Amino acid sequence: IQIVHHVRRELNRNSVLLVGINCGMLKPDTLIELFRKNQDRLFSSWTMRFRRLVYNKYVGDRRINLALQRYFSGMSPDYEIHQEPDEALFDLDTLESMTDESEYQVRYYHGHGNSRYDYIKIYAPRANRLSDLVPVLSDFGFTIEGDFTFPYRTAEFERFTYAFRVPPRPQVSDAHRRRIADAIEAALNEHTTCESVNQLVVDADLTARELNLLKAFCAFYFQIDKSFSRISLNQRLLAQPDFIRALTVYFHARLGPDASPKQEQAALAQCESSFAAIESVLDETLCRSFLNIVQAIVRTTYYLQRSEIAFKIHSKSIDLIPEPVPLFEIFVYGYELEGVHLRGGLVARGGIRWSDRNDDFRTEVLGLMKAQMVKNTVIVPVGSKGGFVLKNRTFADRA
Repeated sequence: IQIVHHVRRELNRNSVLLVGINCGMLKPDTLIELFRKNQDRLFSSWTMRFRRLVYNKYVGDRRINLALQRYFSGMSPDYEIHQEPDEALFDLDTLESMTDESEYQVRYYHGHGNSRYDYIKIYAPRANRLSDLVPVLSDFGFTIEGDFTFPYRTAEFERFTYAFRVPPRPQVSDAHRRRIADAIEAALNEHTTCESVNQLVVDADLTARELNLLKAFCAFYFQIDKSFSRISLNQRLLAQPDFIRALTVYFHARLGPDASPKQEQAALAQCESSFAAIESVLDETLCRSFLNIVQAIVRTTYYLQRSEIAFKIHSKSIDLIPEPVPLFEIFVYGYELEGVHLRGGLVARGGIRWSDRNDDFRTEVLGLMKAQMVKNTVIVPVGSKGGFVLKNRTFADRA
């Protein structure tokens, strides 16, 4: 049964409810039973149902009355038009739990009942422009088909719920929806960059942390091979979600705390088998290069849950790395920073510098390492050098 419209009217001091339904071939007795089961929703006003929820939530008349006064004086009238009472109460409680310094919170869920849409809600401690929020969701592959803004204003604060209606994804599990919501939160709170590759959280079922790991691989690859622009690199990876999922599993199987040779071999076989579905030779070459990078990693800080991700690489194990090839290098990736430290040998000497060459700082550091090796001839056999870039600051800021 589908309720087509649901309108309440006052007629001669009587409340009249007009309900339009699409019941198909249902028999009258079945229809009456359905009405009985849904009588609270059909015959109780929105305000009455909301009050009932608040009565069930709080204990004591004083607390209940204070909560009702706070909710009704602060909530937008649009809640009653566009939200079910339980959804409205959930939103208001979420907003009340926030402070002015709170980070954004995100929910991604399927609409109530027979809804044909999914919804993404962003809970914000301050007002935002939709033009700032919509591109973030677009990077995750979402098409916005409707949006609603629900302000909540009290004497102490002003908070906002931004709701976006998006096409349904019935194949996405609740657990996957939570991971997607976490990744959107990370983008809004500047824990991960906003770029098209974020869509792999949806297509390849990555966590926000795994997304940053993939971006670290991309950043390192871009420093050693300029065959693709950053945009082209992202587009080619987006076309291979099965490989990206397999590569992530292989990374965990090889370098995770519970890694085992048996798991590593099985995960590697899955990566190798995923190449058969890649039609483009260029894409397969790119994917094999990413697999080669993971195979060259000696150890990583990924599992320490720090904001930056670092991995130590045995450089000579990477096929496409340019000459001269250091013995080891450590690559660091974060939202604000990227850096590399090259070591010519087990015993090496050299400093670190702030570079202004975001696109090829490794090339700069490699040249400095060669120069350091000459300087170190009478001290130690080989040289080392490090460099980093700050992605969201200008080079002049270092003064």
